[in-house]
Amino acid sequence: MDDMEEVYFRLHVQLIRWAQRLLNDTVTSPFRNRERIEMLLFVGAWHVLLLCFLLHASFVSEGGQVSCLEQFLLPSTSPYNLQDEQLRLLWIQILPDAQAADWSFATGSLSSYSSTNRSENGTGAVLQQDPGLSFVYAPQKSLLALLEHADAIQTDVKMDTLLLPRSSQCFELRWFNGLPLWALIRDRVIGYDTILVNQLVKHFGARGFFYREDSRIVVDMSYGVFNPASAAQSWLRLVAMKFKILHTILFLFFVITALVAFVLMETQKRMITFAALFQNRLQLQIPFANLVMTFFAQSLMFVPVLLYKDRLLAFGVMTIMWAGESFSVISVRTRLSQAYFPPLFFCLFTFFHVYLFSFPFGFSYVALGAMSILLLQLMLFFWNCFEIPALNRGEISRVCPREQLFLSFSF
Repeated sequence: MDDMEEVYFRLHVQLIRWAQRLLNDTVTSPFRNRERIEMLLFVGAWHVLLLCFLLHASFVSEGGQVSCLEQFLLPSTSPYNLQDEQLRLLWIQILPDAQAADWSFATGSLSSYSSTNRSENGTGAVLQQDPGLSFVYAPQKSLLALLEHADAIQTDVKMDTLLLPRSSQCFELRWFNGLPLWALIRDRVIGYDTILVNQLVKHFGARGFFYREDSRIVVDMSYGVFNPASAAQSWLRLVAMKFKILHTILFLFFVITALVAFVLMETQKRMITFAALFQNRLQLQIPFANLVMTFFAQSLMFVPVLLYKDRLLAFGVMTIMWAGESFSVISVRTRLSQAYFPPLFFCLFTFFHVYLFSFPFGFSYVALGAMSILLLQLMLFFWNCFEIPALNRGEISRVCPREQLFLSFSF
């Protein structure tokens, strides 16, 4: 057994022993707590998947509330190149039901966006504004720069103001809108930005920019590489887009797994070398400050580059890939685990990216959460069914740290 395999095997044993101590596994009931956690993760993952399905059916698909804003807004001109449309902003404010029993729409100058003028609605009632529920749509990104100086600038840019109550039909969950839990999930977890982006895309098309006031995040509403609207025009374009999605998924999966495996291997090698050099210098009482600085400077070369449009989503995907690849390298040691865990992990990766690329403005974070929980449940399942029993029976040991995936026959 080489040095790297011995390091991985020791780490595998330490992780299993730590998990057994943490869950208080005993001789009489060694699997009860682990099975409960596995079942809890399985049930939680399916609940998150159900939530993702309901959100998609309610606010992304054509049968939901995706066309809700059309009854409030002015008809969008087509083609989208008129001067009046290019110099018009839309400000959407979500208000509590006590402040806005019904929707209201008004058109004014850009100065109406100022904090003084926004504090009153058309009836003169004072509004308590929440920046987390304030959104702006702009046909051009340069128009968003005018918002910070709306009081002082004299311009021809007009500002449409749309006030919506939280109980508006635009935010109704399909089939389960009467549940009190939906209001809590919508206000505390999901938010209104993804719902509004899909409704604005339906009304204005895949153009313009969506701005959230509290986080100052600007969302480009153009589809980019994968354009579902263009692909829906003919079956040939639809098939071409599906092949493009599958090709991109395969490329991303193998590139990211290769990157993670390479970084993991290089990190372990550097840690072994660093530990040996550090111990040697410590015994000889040689200063080791330059050794530490050199190690950290060399490690900066292996920081991965995030290529996704949403950096937070890219960080989540990279974290999941790190967890799955690290589990595959460290803890996938039995023959059945080696045969079934990588394909199942690839299926989870594929399903998530098919949804992400097919619906660029869908509920990607909910789908990512479901993928994360399913991956944790999958890892715990292979631990409980294969890895821990094999380690306890002695089938996996320092003599045989990893079973061969394919049996070799000698004649």
